[in-house]
Amino acid sequence: MTQPMPRLDERTKYEAEMDLKFGIRFNEMNACFYRRLDFIFGFVGLFAGSGAFLAAIGEYRTLGIVTGALVAAVAVIERLAQPIEHAIGHAALKERYAEVLSRTDEMELPAIERELRLLQAKSPTGLSALSVPAYNANVLSNGRSDYVMPTNLWQRFVALLA
Repeated sequence: MTQPMPRLDERTKYEAEMDLKFGIRFNEMNACFYRRLDFIFGFVGLFAGSGAFLAAIGEYRTLGIVTGALVAAVAVIERLAQPIEHAIGHAALKERYAEVLSRTDEMELPAIERELRLLQAKSPTGLSALSVPAYNANVLSNGRSDYVMPTNLWQRFVALLA
């Protein structure tokens, strides 16, 4: 693998602001993804729970076993994944990125960089599959269609859920 070329020019305030905008977009997409995941878990849990109840009333043993197992599996996965907690964390971080971005007119580049690094250090782990779609959304919304990167099938699928 080849090493990237060292940068010959200085980083600009515009680039730091674009990084902040990326942070907003990336966390927004993650928050949306995790909210939808929570909805899906809730829907499947309620639907399967209703099926288990109907199976018990109608004495459909096999259906009761299958839907009961589905309810239990969804509950365990939801408990382990904690999608709503992730959604709340990403939504809060999006607001913090936006707050820093709103103050960049009065800030010098080193101060912006310092706040950006703090935000990045405190960030919850996001889905890496959303990195390129968030980057592309960021550059497109800032009129830089020449910087759009290709996405793979997995990235497009996860972005669709977000």
